[in-house]
Amino acid sequence: MDNILELKDVYVQYNGNHVLEEISLTLEDGEFLSIIGPNGGGKTTLIKAILGLVKPCGGQIRLRDDLIIGYVPQHTKFDRQFPIHVFDVVLTGRLGNRLRLFKRYGEEDRQKVTEILKAMGLSHLAKRQIGMLSGGQLQKVLIARALVAQPDLLILDEPTANLDSENRRDIYDILHRFNEKKAVILVTHDLEYIEDNKRQVVLLNRKIIYRGDAKTREKTQIHDHGGTHHA
Repeated sequence: MDNILELKDVYVQYNGNHVLEEISLTLEDGEFLSIIGPNGGGKTTLIKAILGLVKPCGGQIRLRDDLIIGYVPQHTKFDRQFPIHVFDVVLTGRLGNRLRLFKRYGEEDRQKVTEILKAMGLSHLAKRQIGMLSGGQLQKVLIARALVAQPDLLILDEPTANLDSENRRDIYDILHRFNEKKAVILVTHDLEYIEDNKRQVVLLNRKIIYRGDAKTREKTQIHDHGGTHHA
């Protein structure tokens, strides 16, 4: 498999303090990587560095030239009084494609939205206003918005935070189906999930403390560092 992402000795500073130190890792096409660690350990900063939203003060980040990334941030604010429907929110996920081609949304874009809503069981919500959604429904819509761009890599920051067990299962099922063909980076504090799945895990606390199979690592150390903290 070819690497779609490579980080080598990446450092990030805020106000003179190192937030990330000596971060080196690779991600292959089709790989699923979970990132855990304590609050303030740099998980969200690492994601933002990969996305180009934070500039490292040292090291290198290389992405495959044609790589398309879908991103679901930890916090997305919508004005619940703003009259925008689910279909139109998901349609904005096609914006990157339009900017590259200097075109407006077309029939193909709308068809892709229809397809992704159907695949995720959200067709019945297409005309519902975003302010009328439950927390679980909104999170699924945000994932649909990321997926409609047909990304090669999906990055999610705590997508199941504050959701009930049924909605968490639904979202993990979506990720598993996407991961059959594409790569996923998941920031999570759901240790039960990563321990029950044969996935690669990075334990991050400014530096990479461990990378490997969660099942082969001492659970006490993973819980000590990954515990009940949020990103």
